Amino acid sequence: MLRDLREDLGEPIDAAVRAGRLVVVESVPDPNDYLERIRETLHGLSERHSVVRGLGRVSWGALGYPLPEDHLWVESRIDEMLGGSRAFLLCSYDATEMPGTGLAFGGLETHPQILMGGRLVASPSFIDPARYVADRLLDLPWLAPS
Repeated sequence: MLRDLREDLGEPIDAAVRAGRLVVVESVPDPNDYLERIRETLHGLSERHSVVRGLGRVSWGALGYPLPEDHLWVESRIDEMLGGSRAFLLCSYDATEMPGTGLAFGGLETHPQILMGGRLVASPSFIDPARYVADRLLDLPWLAPS
């Protein structure tokens, strides 16, 4: 992700990282630890900045990330975690790399708002986090007994 960011900006980003204007949260396989890393980072940034903008790069079944079902659980908790803060987090899904179930279950069902066609709109498939575990995670097709 840092390589892509350097290319997009067309300049070195090391100074921004050292100054704390750019913070990278490394993914880890444990979903609780991953969510806590995100929470701690956003909390720390919110104490120093009036508005925090973040980009979450979503990878499905990638080395160093939680398992897909665990990543869905993390995604379902992000918006709840941001409630009451002045933080904006955009979760980026690579539609060319991710299966349709990942896009539907993760991108559309876990977030109340989505970017579609460059506009922020209500997600037509959003499932409230309190219901997400029972309505989606406990019934994932790839976890069903054969």
